[in-house]
Amino acid sequence: MDYTEIRDDRIRSKICTLMSEMLDSPDESGIYPTSKFMWEMETFILAENEELKGCVKKALEELGVPTRDYPAPVANAVDILNKALGLKNGLPALITRKY
Repeated sequence: MDYTEIRDDRIRSKICTLMSEMLDSPDESGIYPTSKFMWEMETFILAENEELKGCVKKALEELGVPTRDYPAPVANAVDILNKALGLKNGLPALITRKY
């Protein structure tokens, strides 16, 4: 999956903006600032993932699922959504890296 397949306009727009900023800002040697791009993407995606977890937890609580005692439904729902979005550990599989 590439970014053009993302159906959420806000997320696709953010990715395009970050990519444009990177491609418009090569250094004097013509090298693009990929580290900054990757950091900004990771920061954005982690924030989106946390927001998603919060929304899932709230929805489960509204349905009466005791998420405090049973965190697995939240984790499972987030994993299912991540897979549906082509994400790996909350990050696009293409930019997931080990530290």
